[in-house]
Amino acid sequence: MATIISPKICFICGTYGDEHNSIERHHIIPRNMLTGIHNNTLDVCHKCHCGIHNRYYGLKPNRKSYYKIKTLIKRYAKNHDKLLQKAMEVTIIKESESILSYHSFLDYQDHYTEK
Repeated sequence: MATIISPKICFICGTYGDEHNSIERHHIIPRNMLTGIHNNTLDVCHKCHCGIHNRYYGLKPNRKSYYKIKTLIKRYAKNHDKLLQKAMEVTIIKESESILSYHSFLDYQDHYTEK
């Protein structure tokens, strides 16, 4: 009997990883804020991961988001599933449009700057 290995897909844009745009792991809650939590990562492609961490085009981390995450950690410290769900809403889902915009920008840049 053959084992089926499912390819990793980007959580944000839905693309499969390849040699030009690999699938990476993104921590929903930063590792320095909370340790010992399972399932704290999402599979995202390299371009979306850049969009998440890029300060200018992608997510715009600010003190308000930081304090929201800290409040969520205090409120849901014992319920990790609920904590991750709420944190993902704050950090990824609300900002998915700007992440996808940055992904499109990188695609455009790659297309027109190839040698």
